[in-house]
Amino acid sequence: MTIEARLDQWERRQEAMISAIGDLATITGSTHTLVVELMEWLKAPPSNAIPDLIEELTGTLQALMAAVEAQGQQLTALPAAVARAVGTGEV
Repeated sequence: MTIEARLDQWERRQEAMISAIGDLATITGSTHTLVVELMEWLKAPPSNAIPDLIEELTGTLQALMAAVEAQGQQLTALPAAVARAVGTGEV
């Protein structure tokens, strides 16, 4: 594989990571919005809407945790991949 091809591959991976981090930021923003809505809801008189809100909040938090875990796995593997590429002269 040529150096140009390897650099192109690294650039694609970097762009994928940037995109994933953007998605993570979106999920974090959604979670913040839901928490603000929950805080407003808690100020209102009691109702029976809390089960739906808790279910929505739980789903958003699960998506956030999955995104964080995926990012962590990618970031954990990155230093070893860079070291290998540099050590073998691929880059």
